[in-house]
Amino acid sequence: MRKVWVFALIFFILAGSTWAKNLGETPNQKLPNISQYEKIRQRVIVRYRSTRTMDRLLSDRKIPSPIRKKFRRFAMMATDLSEEEAAVLATDPDVLYIEPDITFYLDNRSYYRHLSKKLRKGRFYDPMASFGYQWASPIEEYQYNLANMGVTKAFHDAGYLGQGIKVGVIDTGIDGHHPDLDLAKGLMLTGGIETSDSNDVFGHGTHVAGIIAAKRNGFGIVGMAPEVELYSLRVFTNMGTATLSNVIDAVQWAIDHKLHILNMSFGTTQYSEAFREVLECAYDAGILLVAAAGNAGPSVDNVEYPARYDMVVAVSAIDEDNGIADFSSQGPAIEVAAPGVDILSTFNTPPYYEYLSGTSMACPHVVGLAALIMSANPGISNEEVRRRLSAFAKDLGPAGRDSAYGWGIPQVDRDPSSPDKFAPVAVAGGPYQAAVGDPVHFLATGTLDMDDNFLSYEWDFGDGNIGQGPYSEHVYQEPGDYMATLTVWDQDGLEGVAQTQILVHAGVKKAICINTMDENVVYLRDYLREPSRTHLYRKVTTGREPEK
Repeated sequence: MRKVWVFALIFFILAGSTWAKNLGETPNQKLPNISQYEKIRQRVIVRYRSTRTMDRLLSDRKIPSPIRKKFRRFAMMATDLSEEEAAVLATDPDVLYIEPDITFYLDNRSYYRHLSKKLRKGRFYDPMASFGYQWASPIEEYQYNLANMGVTKAFHDAGYLGQGIKVGVIDTGIDGHHPDLDLAKGLMLTGGIETSDSNDVFGHGTHVAGIIAAKRNGFGIVGMAPEVELYSLRVFTNMGTATLSNVIDAVQWAIDHKLHILNMSFGTTQYSEAFREVLECAYDAGILLVAAAGNAGPSVDNVEYPARYDMVVAVSAIDEDNGIADFSSQGPAIEVAAPGVDILSTFNTPPYYEYLSGTSMACPHVVGLAALIMSANPGISNEEVRRRLSAFAKDLGPAGRDSAYGWGIPQVDRDPSSPDKFAPVAVAGGPYQAAVGDPVHFLATGTLDMDDNFLSYEWDFGDGNIGQGPYSEHVYQEPGDYMATLTVWDQDGLEGVAQTQILVHAGVKKAICINTMDENVVYLRDYLREPSRTHLYRKVTTGREPEK
């Protein structure tokens, strides 16, 4: 018997050696044939000319891989394509562009900072100490952020708490079991599916939600708009990442369910034409869009997307003394500033409250104030709310709008229905530029008077000449930098003042260069592989207008 086993063992060893030898000599006879162009698929967004053409292409099975998500409202879909497959699909005349399904990130280094509970200027407040005491003293006094924006007296004490306003938080989810938060609905939009599970294991979304909507119940903290309808649109995974397709899904849901405001405390340095189109659609649908500027620190222009898009209110972060935060991104896109340093709000882990810092924390302050304005003015448009946020702003830094503070911190220190008189808020527009001898057209159309009084306008053009009216024209005779001053009076004798800069050139007007990333444009017929492999395609266009 032993001899039989030995013989069998020798046979299998020899047979295995022969198979291995043959495999090494003629691998293609034993293994599947692999193309020299390895098909490595990456996530992409495909934009079609219309929903009808998208349906046609999908019915013709021209997409080689499964569809991850389809966005009929935007005539877009998310799928996986190799470079070769994308190049073939791009030749279809009904495909407007193909771009990467980019990733958004949240982490402590880039977006917010944890700060331990601590003594702050001799004051200490433990939100947990008042748990169970429904009639404890109001604690807004411990929240400098509410005082600096003036919402307690102007809105809370007057009964305006955000009632009836739907606010969506696109983030890591919200802890729906937190005693200081009421959640109207929570959705998880990750993984290509929509579920009601919006639990927040990261903490970021819960903190943002508390700034907006923590209840005014005598314990914990108080949010900017404690009675808004709060919707959690979870797009970030437990690792703090989100794909563009998930964010688009959240925006589509917000439009379909008629939300009023979206909070976007996240960002990326990568431009996306698809994201721009989606947000433009949301803005046209009446949604106010507010986003964090980013935490890249001081710079000439480092505001991130989506805050960088025109239809989005970009928010920078300031501290308790209204100084710009050292981490806050800056640039021409900054519209307003809000508290973002040492902000106490709700959290997902014990003791369920935390001090955090970041533009992620500044953004929801503006969202909450916008909700208060909407609740106090039923039917007001998102455009008008955006105008009032800037008009209410207390100017910080250089006169007028600047790249650090924008128009300043929105402040409201009186009841909007109070008989007390409001001074007009002057908005001078600009900055302007022109050549010597060419007219400069000054516009004061953003000027606001809460009492709806008739206004008188006077312009001091900075060269000894004076103009009148909300629209005024002036010709400068000498080159140089000028500072024009607009003074506005209402019928009650109250006035508002604003300044704006004018750059006058000696010769031909100089173009104002805005970083639109045009260098990242390639045409569909000129397919180009990205050497860095960061993108399959950069932004692509066919020169055709999308179908409505």
